[in-house]
Amino acid sequence: MVPRGWLVGSGAWLMTSCGVHAAEESCKDVQYGADIAMQVCATCHIVAENQKTVPTLKEPAPKFTEIASRPTSSAQTLRTFIETTHWDRTGFPMQMPRLALNPEQVDAVVCYILSLRGRS
Repeated sequence: MVPRGWLVGSGAWLMTSCGVHAAEESCKDVQYGADIAMQVCATCHIVAENQKTVPTLKEPAPKFTEIASRPTSSAQTLRTFIETTHWDRTGFPMQMPRLALNPEQVDAVVCYILSLRGRS
């Protein structure tokens, strides 16, 4: 008979290992995310320090490095935010509409943003 503590510990290790591996697999295209961000997001955000375009908003949207360093920024919260139309206090759509990105592109942009942690 196998001790119960060993089984619980092994299960926890396996779940953690699989989660880390899955995260690495889903974030293998950081450069692809950077490319998409430069094409789609740079109109409103500073997505990279070497960005050639200037955001067009009077008050630019937050820099990607700022977004990455928020304690609430996770793959899931970023994915949800990118896939949602945002509204301001008066009820009109804000400048960031729901983007027409496919799930692979959204995941790549999320991975790119998360890769910027600690760079602000």
